[in-house]
Amino acid sequence: MDWGIGLIGAVANNFWGKDDAGVHPLLERMQNAKTTCDELKSFYNSKPALTERSSDLKLMDDKARAAIEDEYARKMAALCRKPLGSSETGTLRTSLDVMRGEVDAMSKSHQGVAGQMKSELEEPLGAFSGGMKERRKIVQNGIEKLFKLKQQQTHMVTKVGLRFKIIMQWWLTVIDSRSI
Repeated sequence: MDWGIGLIGAVANNFWGKDDAGVHPLLERMQNAKTTCDELKSFYNSKPALTERSSDLKLMDDKARAAIEDEYARKMAALCRKPLGSSETGTLRTSLDVMRGEVDAMSKSHQGVAGQMKSELEEPLGAFSGGMKERRKIVQNGIEKLFKLKQQQTHMVTKVGLRFKIIMQWWLTVIDSRSI
């Protein structure tokens, strides 16, 4: 197989694309992957933000899943600490104690789910996102350097080609003047 300049030029043209259009989709795809990672991370681990609506504080509607579980667990735990049937006796007292125990168990269950989300989703996703960020920087910086170098070299080749045309025109006029 002939590995001449024609094949090398074809490979370069296919990578960079016409008018250097091949670089932009690659860089855009890397940026979109970062955005997706950030969105996924915020879906699971954002803290509920407070916003002011009609002069009273309310929780925003778009809280993240882990924060919702954590908040729900805290509210359930606070609920089971409230007095319930303190003046009752017998089976009603026993039933209310069982109900308080069930609410406490639900609170612990939701706290466990929030902790599990943090340990199994949030932390590995953060590590993955950080690693991807480093790899993206390396690749993106390399491509940008190559792109700038290609532009500089293209500019230099254009300049040299223009200079060559001027010199050739000068030689042609010299040759024409000698033949007259």
